[in-house]
Amino acid sequence: MPVSNTQDTHWLPSGMFLPGSNEEWKDLIIKELKGISYDTLQSQTEDGILLNPINTQDVEKSIPYFSDPAWFEFLRNIKPPNLRTLQSATNVFDQEKESNFSTDTLCLAISDFGSIPKELFQPHSSYWVDMRFPYQADQVDQLLHAGNKGFGRWDLAGVPMHTQWPADFSPYAFRADLYHHQGSNGTQEIAWVLHDLVQWLHEWTEKGFSVEQVQSLIHFRFSLGTELIGSVAKIRAFRGLYFRLMKQYGIENPLQPQILTDESLRYYSSLDSYNNVLRAGTGAFAALSSGCTTFEIHPFSPSGSEETGNRLSRNLIRLLKEESQVGRTADPLGGSWALESYTWQLMQEAEKLLLNTEAQGNLADSFKHNILEQTRVQLSQSFNKGKTRLIGVNYQAARYSVAPNVFSFQGMPQPLFRLAEPFEQMQSAAHSLPGYSIEFLCPEKLCQARADFIRQFMGVCGLYQSNDRSSLCIVCGKDEDYTTQENLDKMSTLSKEVTLVLAGKPSEGIEQLKEAGIREFIQVNSDRIALGKSLHQWMQQA
Repeated sequence: MPVSNTQDTHWLPSGMFLPGSNEEWKDLIIKELKGISYDTLQSQTEDGILLNPINTQDVEKSIPYFSDPAWFEFLRNIKPPNLRTLQSATNVFDQEKESNFSTDTLCLAISDFGSIPKELFQPHSSYWVDMRFPYQADQVDQLLHAGNKGFGRWDLAGVPMHTQWPADFSPYAFRADLYHHQGSNGTQEIAWVLHDLVQWLHEWTEKGFSVEQVQSLIHFRFSLGTELIGSVAKIRAFRGLYFRLMKQYGIENPLQPQILTDESLRYYSSLDSYNNVLRAGTGAFAALSSGCTTFEIHPFSPSGSEETGNRLSRNLIRLLKEESQVGRTADPLGGSWALESYTWQLMQEAEKLLLNTEAQGNLADSFKHNILEQTRVQLSQSFNKGKTRLIGVNYQAARYSVAPNVFSFQGMPQPLFRLAEPFEQMQSAAHSLPGYSIEFLCPEKLCQARADFIRQFMGVCGLYQSNDRSSLCIVCGKDEDYTTQENLDKMSTLSKEVTLVLAGKPSEGIEQLKEAGIREFIQVNSDRIALGKSLHQWMQQA
């Protein structure tokens, strides 16, 4: 372990776990890389932000919020979180006795006003009510005078501004999750939900209300994905910019924004519901560790048991809160300098985009639409080429005995950009296709890594190896084997009977291989969707 001095560290015995300088750590890492470039350890997020392999406390010197105690405390929301999970109202009351789960600690997601149990409308009720759709005026009045408090997820235009809202009730929703499910990245979600807020505040103040009056009447909705650090950084960066925005409006002590979160459907798969559980668990941990108000877990499978799915949803939150002790820890990710660096960079990029969007004036919506289209293309290209991975979808896909069902359930936001959808369609279309064969040009153990990659790649395309000769044959070997005359002659003979595809793409001899009958090359950066569709077509034509 790197050693920069001989001073004792706290109560540890002399010489143990001594702090090391950045240079010492970097030298140790370079030594372990054994010739691989150190720069390859840098990773890039969906927002285009570079994450360094080493992040230390020195990052504090370059981040302004560390020198502003009020801003720092607001951004991190250092009070222990009190996260609740959202469930359907009827489901909760039907299962309460069986599951031994108290409705007193539950946040209800109500999508059908007529099905709300009568128990909700009691004067002593303390439920948090989350309404998905616009309501009629008499229904709103009935709900408000029932003694409930919580969150209403209405369209902004559908809620009268002069309504006398009960204490602790936040009727005005600002939906970053809608941008997320259309394909936006974290920078865009933060910038555009704040842009929506600024536009609304402008309308409000023109009617004679103050910004300070409306702080308690608004809440925000975010979707959290499979990247833990990215999801936490998104919530923290939003808080940081919200604080600065409220200060610009002259509010000295802004209220913490109420932040409702749910699991991102962008990363859900209808083919792999068990991995959906893990994805939801990551989102729930991000919501809990970033101090969000609620977290909603969507059904894990379109065909799974509603009772089982809801039980798993509740238990995810209960396990995190009651067994991990994260819920009893203030700022559980404090001291993660990679998170601090990511948060600050995200905050800066979101602020730039917010100002740029504001400058568009009446063309802001068109500006957002064009950027969203570009972002969707970039995300799809990265995902289709395997640069970002989703287990069970574009990487390590399982084989299914029946064709998968279409992923759909009540309440799914529209439009919905879901990365797994093209893969599900491709794998479903391949269900009736025959298998493929592999022709080894050397003993398999000499090219085992390449052979394993090919089987994994083909599984993503919905195709699986067969012991019989197939109309599609993958030629596999070492690069130096491919261009020997003997093997070129062998490929030329095979190509007269079957469609040949090569595993890998050697740097030399490409034209010779094409002349020998090779139709396509499968490599790490191959587009799984484009190549998969070509493979399907060749097998259908055989």
